[in-house]
Amino acid sequence: MTRTAPMFRDALLAACLLVLLLLIALRLGDGKETRLDGPFYVIDGDTLAVDGDRLRLHGIDAPELDQTCRDERGETWACGQAARHARLRLVDRDDVQCSGSGHDRYGRLLIECDASVGSVNRSMVERGLALASGAYQSEEGDARKARRGIWAGDFETPRRWRREHDATAKAGLLDDLWGRLRSLFGWVAR
Repeated sequence: MTRTAPMFRDALLAACLLVLLLLIALRLGDGKETRLDGPFYVIDGDTLAVDGDRLRLHGIDAPELDQTCRDERGETWACGQAARHARLRLVDRDDVQCSGSGHDRYGRLLIECDASVGSVNRSMVERGLALASGAYQSEEGDARKARRGIWAGDFETPRRWRREHDATAKAGLLDDLWGRLRSLFGWVAR
């Protein structure tokens, strides 16, 4: 073995380590908070878009747009549509501001939205139209106890529903296409 082989190996190892550190730094970002003002396009109960960028509401997981639930009588209702309509009412205000600094695994900015009525994210959980995902556990407990929204009957968790219906892949393609069309033509849709 020549003397250049260990040097080459060490240089390659150092380069790999440098690339790994760069990827970690990019993943963590600079921690700078991004502030956004509407108008927002409501995709579903926990996903918004603004200027062609998709945003995910932090700390909640709402039923998917096509998801249905059962009420206390066992009748089916469109809980995904109800979550989207509640989100529309909450963000269709002049005083809504959203901010965030992290991203989810799909590259969406994780945001918290606030208005004069308080946290929009928290309100979705309080209304029983979203599950708490890390935050808002006490609000979920209150909604569950009061049997509001999805807690009034039976439902499949949004995560399980997505897995079984492959909704994320389908929605991602459609949302990306819609976002590109809106950006291309300068549309602002609600």
